[in-house]
Amino acid sequence: MRQVDSWRANFICEKRLAVLQHPFISSGVMAIARPDHVRFDTLKPYHSCIILAGRMVYLRGQTNRHWHTAALSRAQAISLIMDQMADWALGHTTGLQQNYRITRHVAAEPPQPDAGGGKTAKTKPSGRLCTFFTLNPRKGLPGRVVTHLTLGFIRHSARLVFFAIDQKNGDRQQYWIKAAQLNPHLPANYFKPAGRP
Repeated sequence: MRQVDSWRANFICEKRLAVLQHPFISSGVMAIARPDHVRFDTLKPYHSCIILAGRMVYLRGQTNRHWHTAALSRAQAISLIMDQMADWALGHTTGLQQNYRITRHVAAEPPQPDAGGGKTAKTKPSGRLCTFFTLNPRKGLPGRVVTHLTLGFIRHSARLVFFAIDQKNGDRQQYWIKAAQLNPHLPANYFKPAGRP
């Protein structure tokens, strides 16, 4: 297998927040690059950008005039979790068993929400069997923020198609991954906070 240094894909996200009655659906593009860079660009139903670069987290929405930096302790936890997920997505898994208890099961891919903005509309289930890995933090910073992470791969492949983050506060974010590219060309300043999201 060739060396994977970066990864980019389209996503559909369903956020179930403890304070909201209905899930919130969004879509956009995410990218990961070694050693410690992650970028989420939400494109619908609004524009926003989250960049994790090293231990810094930058946030900007379509109505913000300036980039914001997340509070340090939460930024560290989010950055650490995303770095670990990036390692898994890029095939670097040796350190994960030290930080997480990992369980594995096979099941159908969860039905994907309608990216058209409907609150609860679902598309038909894909029927694809996936191998799911559930990662429960053993101790430390990730365990203060999340109860567990779930990663879903097409069965008998290394193709990530789904992941979910379950947080201690009851919030759950699910991501369906489409059109993933290995080692895509990313501009030199792609993981720097510049311009509008």
